[in-house]
Amino acid sequence: MKRVLCALMMLVLLAQPHLSFSREERVDLKDLEMEVEVRGEVENPGVFVMRKGDTMQELLEKLILKPEADTDAINLLIPLKDKDLIIIEKKKSKEEKDSLVSLNNADKELLMTLPGIGEKTAEAILEYRRQKGYFQKIEELMNVKGIGQKKWEKIRPFVRL
Repeated sequence: MKRVLCALMMLVLLAQPHLSFSREERVDLKDLEMEVEVRGEVENPGVFVMRKGDTMQELLEKLILKPEADTDAINLLIPLKDKDLIIIEKKKSKEEKDSLVSLNNADKELLMTLPGIGEKTAEAILEYRRQKGYFQKIEELMNVKGIGQKKWEKIRPFVRL
């Protein structure tokens, strides 16, 4: 009787090759998650655990935005990356918006009007834009060689996408 049961179990397993009991195929849930930090015009700033592949749309669904939060320039389709820092800006008046330097359209001379931006850094911004395409988030400016956290904080009030 035991032999018959063992034979039947073997047949069932062989008939279903997609079943596997290998330990290597187990997926750690941490490999499917990432952390994103949110600051600015939100009632619930902090670190959010997101699924890999989530976009700004999924993040915004978790946020409680303040009434003065400006979401007009946020591309909802941008995929989030682990350890992203997202800053939700305050709405600006039309005059303020018009006076800001566009990271996606400014030429070298206009970029050099920003605090702390000289010729080399302006060229680095243009080169980054040529290689990567338009900036998707203002924070992406920190990926440009020569722009760290301190310089970015000086520039931030004067730029827009």
